[in-house]
Amino acid sequence: MSYFEHVFETRIARHAVGTYHYTVVYLDPSLHAALPLDRHARLRIEADVSGVPVKGAWQPARGKWYLMLPKDGLKAAGLRIGSSVEVSFRVSPQDDVEIPDELAALLAAKARVHGRICSAPPWRRPQPFMATLSTYGNLFDAHRTPMMQRVFQVIFLVLVVASAGCNTVKGVGQDIQRAGESIEGVAKKK
Repeated sequence: MSYFEHVFETRIARHAVGTYHYTVVYLDPSLHAALPLDRHARLRIEADVSGVPVKGAWQPARGKWYLMLPKDGLKAAGLRIGSSVEVSFRVSPQDDVEIPDELAALLAAKARVHGRICSAPPWRRPQPFMATLSTYGNLFDAHRTPMMQRVFQVIFLVLVVASAGCNTVKGVGQDIQRAGESIEGVAKKK
């Protein structure tokens, strides 16, 4: 018994999906009844296309099922669009997903970093709130309106003058009270 359960001959074709063009082979219609195409949106397979190994899926398009082919593998085998090829394939487990080594390494690194962050004491963990605050900058950034800038500058100036004119906390309180009374007086006049 052969490793591949299904074999047929066809030609390599160009398949357009929107603005993209793929190099594909179309599934022989005589095999449609033998495969569980009606139970899967895409049917995962392992294939050999005239010596080029392919792990992919039969995908439906306008009543046909196609398999995308790796251009590098076809080029190395001297195959191109229009070439006659023998397609041998077997159905793979449908929940079988192969993760590329680079992606697996990145996922493992992310899990390690996440583990370190979660095991750190709370005061050592990154604080999303502080990161958000740092993106806003200080009160006098250019994205503030001129009126807001002027208000903050006046408040800052009043606080500086008030703190310079008094030597005690009690004196600061009195100065702030007098400033409040003067503002109140101006408001009553208007």
